[in-house]
Amino acid sequence: MNREIYLKRIEKLIGGLEEMGLRGIVVTGSSNLLYFTGTDAASLALIWDGGGPLLITSRLEYVRALEEARIGEVVAYCEVEAATAPYEKVVKGDLYSVLRREVERVGLEPSKLGVTLSSLSYESYSRLTKALGISPKDATQLVKDLRAVKCREEVSLIEKAARIAEEALRKALNHLEKGVRECDVAALLASEIRRRG
Repeated sequence: MNREIYLKRIEKLIGGLEEMGLRGIVVTGSSNLLYFTGTDAASLALIWDGGGPLLITSRLEYVRALEEARIGEVVAYCEVEAATAPYEKVVKGDLYSVLRREVERVGLEPSKLGVTLSSLSYESYSRLTKALGISPKDATQLVKDLRAVKCREEVSLIEKAARIAEEALRKALNHLEKGVRECDVAALLASEIRRRG
């Protein structure tokens, strides 16, 4: 999908945050990250009314996040001192200390941040609240509501995926006969789906 779609999604997200009395959000969860940025390589994304998204990722996922992200800036965190390439933006610290630094750097008040809490484990939630010094407001429902409404491009992609799956299933069904192993049919189905795009 093109960059404009991601910009529109973020614009709607910011509007919803404003209605909640918030100025920004920490987006977590791979499907949410993919929806707003085009990559699931980030650990989280900070999106706010004055800019963003800022994707914070582990050093190991940095290059993939740079390549896949359709929008935003990518920063890697690394808990130890390490040599970096000239193109890398790496900050020393763990995920949540880097998040705290970035929240401060862009001038956000932690109490004005929402978080997609449903995507966090208890340990991650504890580390997040400790780093930010607050119990954040849950913005999960806002994100779910935005993701539930599909744009024309999304509908088109869903239709294409359904056609591909249907064609691949027909091909696999034609190879069903007594004695064929389930794993062989599954392999054929997977191969046909990949071949068709």
